[in-house]
Amino acid sequence: MSTPALDPALIDIVWWGTRDLRVSVHRARGGRGCPSPRAPYGLHDPLARRLHPRCWDDGCLGVLHQVYALTIERLDGGTRAAPVTTRAAYARRVVETVQVDLARRERVRRGLPAKPTRNDGVPGRVNTALLQGNPDPVRAAWLVTLFRLLRSWVCRVDRVTLDWPVEAWAAQKSAADGRTRRPGSSETTAEIRADVAEVLQVAERVAGSRWVNDTLRAPLGTVVLPWPAWEPAPAMPGADVPTNAEWSILVQRYAAWRATGAGPEAALHEACRSVFGVSPAGDVSDLVADLESLAVPPRRKPGDQSVDQAHPMP
Repeated sequence: MSTPALDPALIDIVWWGTRDLRVSVHRARGGRGCPSPRAPYGLHDPLARRLHPRCWDDGCLGVLHQVYALTIERLDGGTRAAPVTTRAAYARRVVETVQVDLARRERVRRGLPAKPTRNDGVPGRVNTALLQGNPDPVRAAWLVTLFRLLRSWVCRVDRVTLDWPVEAWAAQKSAADGRTRRPGSSETTAEIRADVAEVLQVAERVAGSRWVNDTLRAPLGTVVLPWPAWEPAPAMPGADVPTNAEWSILVQRYAAWRATGAGPEAALHEACRSVFGVSPAGDVSDLVADLESLAVPPRRKPGDQSVDQAHPMP
């Protein structure tokens, strides 16, 4: 059975629809954002020639591959046939749904709740206690909001700290009650921390210390590794071997090693170790020949005419 061809227009939709998620995997690994200017395999870069190596190394390309594959599966396997005129809009909604599902799956894999901000069950009982225990309705509503923020924060995709974001929450509290607070001041910090302590105390009274520890305290102190755990994905289905991202990166790194003065085989071994994690085995003469033709510009012999000289413009 033949491999289905790629849909460049859909790849563009997935690329831009996953921007926040892709940026988060770069930032989790020390980057500032996605360095690739166009969607690889999309309408404006069909051969992925402008794909930055960091997108492969950090897992950005893995995000694109997984969301694209799941989106195709839902578009082709769904019972509802969307008219052609609305396919793009429908695909955007599917991309959003796929990302939510993947985020839930990743949280479950790490032992976190799939839907951390849901308000039924135990969280619903805590919300009721917070509302009933405060005569001031504005403060009671703020504490309910803060309880949701606590549960959301420990599951954030880009969280790299063991502390609560009290400054950000101070701004949200000011928006809720209309009072002005000085960000970063000791008074404001102490106020928000006191609110957090009150919410945790109520939650422990209603749900028990074990629930609070499993749901809030333990995740806050442990889930600080890069998220999500996207691994470099295999070549995009439908891409020929000479044009997939892995091969493109190998060519680039081979050329870089050759430019430093390394010999062909030494450059090949270094490039393969950086891309695949291992050195090639067996006879590599054919592979070296291919890489030399792609990565190393041919040397002009004395007396050779340039292209312009051999074929002058009329």
